[in-house]
Amino acid sequence: MTSDMSQGMTVWRRAQPWLGTLVEIGVPQGGAHEGVVNHAIQDAFAVVAQVHHCMSRFEPDSDVSRFHQAAVGEAVRINGHTARVLALAEELHDLTEGVFDVALGTGRWRLDQAHWFKLDETTQVDLGGIAKGYAVDVAMTALQDRQIPVAWVNAGGDLRVMGTDLPVELRDEQTGGVRPWARIRDAALATSYFGVGAGSQLHGQTQAMHVTVAANRCAVADALTKVVARVGLEKAEPWLGFFQAQAWVHA
Repeated sequence: MTSDMSQGMTVWRRAQPWLGTLVEIGVPQGGAHEGVVNHAIQDAFAVVAQVHHCMSRFEPDSDVSRFHQAAVGEAVRINGHTARVLALAEELHDLTEGVFDVALGTGRWRLDQAHWFKLDETTQVDLGGIAKGYAVDVAMTALQDRQIPVAWVNAGGDLRVMGTDLPVELRDEQTGGVRPWARIRDAALATSYFGVGAGSQLHGQTQAMHVTVAANRCAVADALTKVVARVGLEKAEPWLGFFQAQAWVHA
């Protein structure tokens, strides 16, 4: 998913590689002083970096890696960002009757405020299906805290927009290129691509597909794309409604 705000406006754009993708922040010129914008963008990237370092399973000292190294029943003290993501993951797991599962069926875990417990020796957690959307959310909060009135944050298919009407294009993962798709304003949008090799992740699909979810928070939209892919739009409708989200399945 890509975005284009160049039509009729000049935009400050900054991009950095985090969370296995390129995170891009855009702020139209005219809404704030350049020095304020630069500080705001620095703050936003700093919090994205925190999310990466806390939740990447490839970082040896991340909360996830330390959880994997912990003994069963051992309390792993975690960062507040990780705790908030796990709390949302727990809520989604319960609501969807286990369809959304950051442990991918490997075992159980428990969250007690700032402490994370492994309940089975086999438990392995991957927060990749929700952490990127959360990083977009907290980056936007950092911009808001600096009094930025108009901005967007895009992290490889996870997008949040504030204060403007933004045209969105979908990237064709099979043939390349992009195509116009929709416009959003003051909302979050996440698109996940599921190739033909996704197997059990796809509900009744024998060909590659995209799932797009619009919601108030990008973390929710990010997670719900996986839920819709697993069970289909019809079964996911009550869960989408709970979060006031909307979903589309398309080629």
